[in-house]
Amino acid sequence: MAMVDTVFTDDERHEVERAMHKAFKGRLQPGEAIAVRAAVDAERLSVTVELADGDREDVTRFEAAFALDDDAPALADARATLVEFLHAFIDEWLRDGRWPRPHLDWKVYAFSGYDVHLRGESLNEKLEAMADALLAAGDATE
Repeated sequence: MAMVDTVFTDDERHEVERAMHKAFKGRLQPGEAIAVRAAVDAERLSVTVELADGDREDVTRFEAAFALDDDAPALADARATLVEFLHAFIDEWLRDGRWPRPHLDWKVYAFSGYDVHLRGESLNEKLEAMADALLAAGDATE
């Protein structure tokens, strides 16, 4: 699913980012920023929270989602529930020393009477970009 934000206005997204930054600021690394994105399609509503340092050497993303079926809450309620879930999950993850590492596969968590799907990733985007550039340069010499 493309993570083009069609769920929040810019002001709403910035407000969520500010609220999370304020709540977590004592546990963020120097220069670490929080970004929120959301998307909806025919199958799923998802909200992603990213914590990243300025050099993109330490990027962690958590994506929470609802399957859009008969059991899903209305869009506004689903959006709020996913933000609340991510806030609580990331708060606990930060309190636990950023452990465990995010899981790549979807897992289901019970939250506020709903099944929330969660997955995440931790990566060094700067290093990956350097590796991609090296591989591209190698392909160009063949």
